[in-house]
Amino acid sequence: MCLLMTLGLLIEDKSWFGGSITGVLLVFGRTPLFFYVTHLVLYRVHPFFITKPLFMTGLPTVFVFWLIGLLVLWRLCLRYERYKKAHPESLLQYI
Repeated sequence: MCLLMTLGLLIEDKSWFGGSITGVLLVFGRTPLFFYVTHLVLYRVHPFFITKPLFMTGLPTVFVFWLIGLLVLWRLCLRYERYKKAHPESLLQYI
C-alpha cells in the first residue's frame, strides 16, 4: 500500500507515464486507503463456484480469483477517483 501511494504521488503529474500498466498503478496509488479497505471486504467474499476454502484450492484457481478481484478493485478505485475529483470539498477526500 505504501509503495502504491508513493507511486501515485511521484508520477501523477508526469505526462510521459501514459502506459496501461502505469495508468492502473496510478489509480491504485491515488486511492490507497480506499483500495486497502475495499480489498479486505472483497477478498472475504466466498465465490459460489469454489466448494473448498481458498487456501485448500489449487494455485490456478487462486490466481484467477486474485486477477478477477484486481479487476473489480481497479474499476471501483477508478470510480472513486472520479468521484473525488468531482467533489473536491467532500470529506471523502481523506479516504
